[in-house]
Amino acid sequence: MQDYGTTNNACAAFVSTALRLSGCERDFPLILWTATLSEELEKRGWTRSTDASQLQPGDVVFSDDCGHRDGIPNHVYLFAGWKDEQDQIAKVIDNQGFIHGRNIRKGSGRLDDYNFSPFWYLVRA
Repeated sequence: MQDYGTTNNACAAFVSTALRLSGCERDFPLILWTATLSEELEKRGWTRSTDASQLQPGDVVFSDDCGHRDGIPNHVYLFAGWKDEQDQIAKVIDNQGFIHGRNIRKGSGRLDDYNFSPFWYLVRA
């Protein structure tokens, strides 16, 4: 992320770069906007689901707009598994550059323990 001059607000750049470098999407462009990233993946045939119970490692997850931008995902990250499935604490990797816990459901009782990014939808190849 240092290549982009920041690790803040660089979630779409992180995920688009990870997809390209992993070989998953070799010709994938650098994308700096969550909505554009979602559109590009779906254009390439990735499928969207709003069912968080279907999350699998490798899914690209978009959080809701958090009231900031109508219909524009506020954050995007790669799902790496569950830290605590019952409390909906996901293990994720994003522009922080390491796997960490992220709370994906309001009302889990552990909102203060983890970053809160309300799940909106996932896309999967």
